[in-house]
Amino acid sequence: MKAPDPQSVLSKVPLQANSLFYTLYNVNSSDVEILEVYKIKEGQDLKTNIVGSWNNKAGLTFSEDVIWERRKDLDGLVFSTASEHVSGN
Repeated sequence: MKAPDPQSVLSKVPLQANSLFYTLYNVNSSDVEILEVYKIKEGQDLKTNIVGSWNNKAGLTFSEDVIWERRKDLDGLVFSTASEHVSGN
């Protein structure tokens, strides 16, 4: 079974780049895939990554990559940061 298009189902959900939103779908009668779903910024299409699976034989498997390794392509998103050095003295 083909995964449903998350864009059509979740387009109005206010997801962000750091959202921890997962959805499951049946690949076939015995296998389930786990997708993480997020948006880089409001108004853009949803992004998805397959992060895990489940079946009776192998059980649950989930990616060991940290979230920002899986989402390292921010599609040109520009943001500003600042830091302050605080001396230990």
